[in-house]
Amino acid sequence: MRWRRESATAAFVALGAALISFDTLPAVDALFATLLAALIAAAAVHDLLSYRLPDPINAAIFALGLVFAVIDAELPAIADDLIAALLRAAIVAALLWLLRAGHAYLRGRTGLGLGDVKLAAAGAVWLPLEQLAMAILLASLSALLAAGWQRLTARAGGGESEMMIPFGAFLGPALWAVWYMARLGVLPG
Repeated sequence: MRWRRESATAAFVALGAALISFDTLPAVDALFATLLAALIAAAAVHDLLSYRLPDPINAAIFALGLVFAVIDAELPAIADDLIAALLRAAIVAALLWLLRAGHAYLRGRTGLGLGDVKLAAAGAVWLPLEQLAMAILLASLSALLAAGWQRLTARAGGGESEMMIPFGAFLGPALWAVWYMARLGVLPG
């Protein structure tokens, strides 16, 4: 039942992304926007339902980003662009893993899941670091608003519990939105 919900949501989001993207972007960009939106929607729904981001979906986002980097690169710079994308992914994965480990050490519990780290690394293949920072900031602010709302509604209901926020459900859409805006030319990069 759950996989049907995830599939239906991913298909619905992909259809919406396709309608928007094919109306506003060149065909190749629109195709990749649609595929990326479908993968991100599947990841976000899975994260919302289980607080887990599946490795196969993160791997697909990563691989699709590498394919796009090759297709989008100018012919003599393909290798350089591919190496830059892989280097960004490694740097982001290392930094977020250190953040995760530091939080776990200081607080005695995990605050950022490995799936979130992997999703951010996959996003780094799609976005330059400046735009990735913007996506992480957008996702973080959205997650903070959701956490604040969750806290308010828990208090109104008379109870407080341990809060869990499925960060990938915020990070994925933020990655797509920033990438899409950059492809539109709204963002520099």
